[in-house]
Amino acid sequence: MKYRPFGALRVILALLVLAQHVGHVGPAGMNWGMWGTGSVAVLVFFCLSGFIMTEAAERHYNNRPVAFTANRALRIMPQYLFSLCFATLAILVVQSLRPGFLPNRLVTAPPTDLITMSNLAVNVVMVLPGVGQDDLALIPYVWALRVEVLFYAVVALALGAGILGRTEACAAALFLSMFGYALACIGMAPPILQYGPYFILGTISYFAETRRLKRYYFAIFVVYLICLWTCVTINMPDFYRGKALSLVQLSSQAALFSALIASVLLLAHMRPSGRLKRWDRDLGDLSYPLYLQHFVILILVSAFLPQSYFAMVTAFAAALVAASIANYAVEAPIKSIRDYIRGGDLGQGSARRSGEGVA
Repeated sequence: MKYRPFGALRVILALLVLAQHVGHVGPAGMNWGMWGTGSVAVLVFFCLSGFIMTEAAERHYNNRPVAFTANRALRIMPQYLFSLCFATLAILVVQSLRPGFLPNRLVTAPPTDLITMSNLAVNVVMVLPGVGQDDLALIPYVWALRVEVLFYAVVALALGAGILGRTEACAAALFLSMFGYALACIGMAPPILQYGPYFILGTISYFAETRRLKRYYFAIFVVYLICLWTCVTINMPDFYRGKALSLVQLSSQAALFSALIASVLLLAHMRPSGRLKRWDRDLGDLSYPLYLQHFVILILVSAFLPQSYFAMVTAFAAALVAASIANYAVEAPIKSIRDYIRGGDLGQGSARRSGEGVA
């Protein structure tokens, strides 16, 4: 299986998240966040994850749910724990050098409430669905990891039951997922199930790309419409609860979502090689640490630079540097372990290289 060039797209999605949040350090009155670039990007991340994890499960982890779970834990937890340590240190530094600066729009709770042994312990396991949702999060974007982990659990169950490659069983599982989504939309199931269609869109897109059956392309169109409707009428209003989104803002969010989904489908069919493949892979490696670490950078920039366009540029540059350091410090030491669990080195570009190479 040849390399799929999702890396550059993944880092663009992470940058769109940063673009939504960087207004916190921009000139007073800046309201970039209302355009929801980052919120849309996270929803597209879910779709991309559906594609990548389905391919990884089928190519690398067939009938190996424990290996899949272990590798996902090694992907999610070390970087997340690193971000918790980074955030804790940053908050303590700001509290020491700028007394009274916190809480603010970024850190909405007093440091004395955030930095406690009990709250830190809860934050460590906050990536698990249903855990710590009402507690104080050091990394406010952890909610998206919680959604991802729920999807990983579903994939692991499918691997354990041996249904991943069986068309009828997969169809039944997808139907049950959509049923849970429908119940969540009317308030009869946990709200986290509202994100199910995005992962389903990615999963079906993978099957369409590999099976080349017309019914999958029709299913992509139907699920895309469901995702678009969910994005505009449920998710975006929920993200901006208490704030009115204009028709122009909702339309731009729908257009951005559609364009990014189209990019996923297009890139799934591309096969770069040589230097382009290496550059794409290296860019993709930065996406997860950039998503997690940029919050801490915004805290530090907001504390020590006046709100300005210079502060925004500084935040972008510093976030990329922090992501590179976090990737080198956290990912490199565990790469060989993940390769061993997976059963192959993703860097070799062999037949076993699948979508997980960009996960």
